[in-house]
Amino acid sequence: MNLTSTICGSLCVWLLCFYLPGYSQEDDSLKNYLIDEVMISATRTEKRVLDIPKSVSVITKQEIKSSGAVNLAELLSSQEGINVIGANQNPGSNQSFFMRGCGSEQSIVMIDGIRISDPSSNTNTIDLSEISLIDVNRIEIVRGTHSTLYGSSAIGGVINIITEKGSKPGLNGGVNADLGRFGPGTRQLNEAVNLNYTFKNGIYVTGKLFRSDVNGMDAVLDTITTDGTFKNNDRDNFTKTDLVSKVGYSSQKIDAFVSFRNISQFSDLDGGAFINDENNTIDLFRQMLNYNFRYKINDKLKLWLNGGGSNVIRTNEDDSSLIATDVYNGTYYTGTFEGKLLNNELQLNYSSKNLKLVLGTGIYRESMTSNTYTYSRAWDYESGTNLDTLNLHSVLADIFFSADINGEILSERIAPLSAMLGVRFNNDDRHGKYITYEFNPYLKFSKNSMLYGSIASGFNASPLYKLYTPESNYISGITRGNPDLKPERSFSYEAGIKQVIGKNIVLTLSTFKNVVKNSVQYVYLWDKNIVIDSLGTDWMRDDLRGDTYLNLGTMTTRGIECSIWANLAERITIRGNLNFQDGRLEYQTDEINQKQTGGNHVQLFESGKFLNTRVKLNRMTRRSGNYNVAIDYKFTKSTNGGINMNHVGKKNDIFYSMNIMPYGALDTKLLDGYTLFNLFIQQKVSNNVTASFRIENLFNKRYTELLGYNTRGFGMYVNLDVVI
Repeated sequence: MNLTSTICGSLCVWLLCFYLPGYSQEDDSLKNYLIDEVMISATRTEKRVLDIPKSVSVITKQEIKSSGAVNLAELLSSQEGINVIGANQNPGSNQSFFMRGCGSEQSIVMIDGIRISDPSSNTNTIDLSEISLIDVNRIEIVRGTHSTLYGSSAIGGVINIITEKGSKPGLNGGVNADLGRFGPGTRQLNEAVNLNYTFKNGIYVTGKLFRSDVNGMDAVLDTITTDGTFKNNDRDNFTKTDLVSKVGYSSQKIDAFVSFRNISQFSDLDGGAFINDENNTIDLFRQMLNYNFRYKINDKLKLWLNGGGSNVIRTNEDDSSLIATDVYNGTYYTGTFEGKLLNNELQLNYSSKNLKLVLGTGIYRESMTSNTYTYSRAWDYESGTNLDTLNLHSVLADIFFSADINGEILSERIAPLSAMLGVRFNNDDRHGKYITYEFNPYLKFSKNSMLYGSIASGFNASPLYKLYTPESNYISGITRGNPDLKPERSFSYEAGIKQVIGKNIVLTLSTFKNVVKNSVQYVYLWDKNIVIDSLGTDWMRDDLRGDTYLNLGTMTTRGIECSIWANLAERITIRGNLNFQDGRLEYQTDEINQKQTGGNHVQLFESGKFLNTRVKLNRMTRRSGNYNVAIDYKFTKSTNGGINMNHVGKKNDIFYSMNIMPYGALDTKLLDGYTLFNLFIQQKVSNNVTASFRIENLFNKRYTELLGYNTRGFGMYVNLDVVI
């Protein structure tokens, strides 16, 4: 029996469940009500979403279930202000994101308030494919610069994943199976098992297991059309296993837990855009330990201690690749990269009617090492690097303070006017001491109506790789790593409104501008004694003087975001959002670090332009405007469904072009926008069993998300969820 038959059979079973007697009656439970959501991430205190003077959103557990998303990337791709790259490609592909035009390295992803990243990568960012949704209770998203509350990298925004805690007293658990396909010959099977035991005294123990097995498609596009030309097309598979455990205790005064997360995944990779490679793989292994302790001293004071650490190891192996029938290129590469994080914070919260204060301190340590080996049979050449002895690490210590002050403290006449302000003192052993701040005035016209503004500064400390990687040019001796790099510094401005219309419509609108100085760029260096137009013209002469990272220029992004939530006719809920954004990069020749470059010509790798004069790039890559609409309909008490539409606008993508002199660099190509439709329907078969069916890319849209790579086509999935 093939996969399509299996899915169709499952759908028939689901349809029978739909018409089972006893589950068609209608009552008041069909209505959807606006819930006063509370979040912590935006202010480090509990605050109603509609009272937060920032652009924020909360993805609830029910919304996660209804979305059908398997990982974090798929879920975030429908959120305003966020561009996710890789979410619609072959499962296991690298998944990165942009928030308000800022790259993954300029935004923070956290699990229960603890940052998760990869210090061994050249950007110190996490691949979103690591994060499954097995134990996610809710996701809190805060857009804009928030380094005052969260330190380095919080320039574009903060994504905080809140995990599940205890349940009702006794044994609780369940199993979940999800089976589907997203193209000819593909298959995706996801399985999850969870168990929880909660004692009456508040102690709980939880264990969860998630497994994903993917028979994938060919991840790269096949552009060879000539008959008889050799092709080494291969399917790129993916496997993943997550194990999560948690022990906790909850009472009126204490909320505490310790959690452990083990991630293991194996991906088939290719050689790059348009380039197949059947022997290229990456094996990733991460262990993460988090702890959280909150103590309610009295009605006004709370003490919060949280922290954790993680260790991630990536092993990339690229064995000799097939280039013709039974002919291999005779090259071999292996690299092992290890990164470690350790983060601990102590926080004291004070809360009264008109004043909320947060005082905290923390220390953040990261380290990395790597070991690589390369062999070429054709050139009888081998080389390797080992960073174990360099002890590459950094330590960032900080003290932060935030106050949320209501105008009523001064006079009842200005009670509608309030302000949030904060400051953070940072001591970084890489970059020294510096201060960040934020100021958020806001005006409450009523309980459900707000006008707000924001001015905030932020920073992004340079990754260890960009600072210290020792590779050097054999002529100039210039190293790729640049220990003189300064942190990127940002200054952001935001204004917005939040308004509840009637009882069933919530509207938000915000506009922003973010200016990032000391932008870190990867560059080529060329012999200063040769005029630029003559570089690379003499094949007997080596004009290259190395490559390195430099603080160059200013990145400016700006945009408008809007979202709406509406409950119509009791049965229908509509969620929609849109954003428009643009940006530019500007470079000045007087910003070049002559000490690092040796006075040589500087060529931007991203565009191939030489910095012998002012350079301005008016459109940045892989960022675009988008809009999303989701319509949910409650058919009966036990049956609901909906349709989601996701539109991604035109955007520039990058590719390596040998046509850029002297020896090639990145060029850009404008990619067309696209619109995708997804359907889902969910049936509660009994109190313990729920079945669902979903279709992704309903019209089998052919589009390009990333130049040179395939995207998933028409997909069908069935899901069965059983609760103990």
